[in-house]
Amino acid sequence: MDVTDSVVRIRRAFDAAFLRMCEAKNPEIAEDELSNLLSQIYRLRELVRKELGDTPFFAAMSVMPERQAAGGAVWVRTFDTHDAVVVGKMGDIYTDYYTEMYGTLVWRPLRDLPERSKAYGHDDEYATQLAGRPVLDTVRRAFDALAAMV
Repeated sequence: MDVTDSVVRIRRAFDAAFLRMCEAKNPEIAEDELSNLLSQIYRLRELVRKELGDTPFFAAMSVMPERQAAGGAVWVRTFDTHDAVVVGKMGDIYTDYYTEMYGTLVWRPLRDLPERSKAYGHDDEYATQLAGRPVLDTVRRAFDALAAMV
């Protein structure tokens, strides 16, 4: 199956939401776009999983931190984005991307998230690859690592 067209459509939607998140002037709008970004990561992950098959897919997901971040992102999308992020203090957190908002969204520590199922170790992936890090940088790397798998 040729998944190129599907990947192009998912990338287009991800890139548009990513740009809107960078252009957000307040945390509420940025959080709304984060929800869109997480949905696109999930769509891409499911496409890649279907293309590769479960066993090769899950084996490949564990070998790169960026792919583990994608697992954490898929897990954290079950939360309200308002519960998953906080605006980092200027000077403490830096992102590789220019934003219109004063400050940048940062993933909350795992202990600060509401209780959720810890199935498949995705909560560990979240804790090691996302928690405390800038949202824009981590979701971009996670998405690009997944896209490179097809």
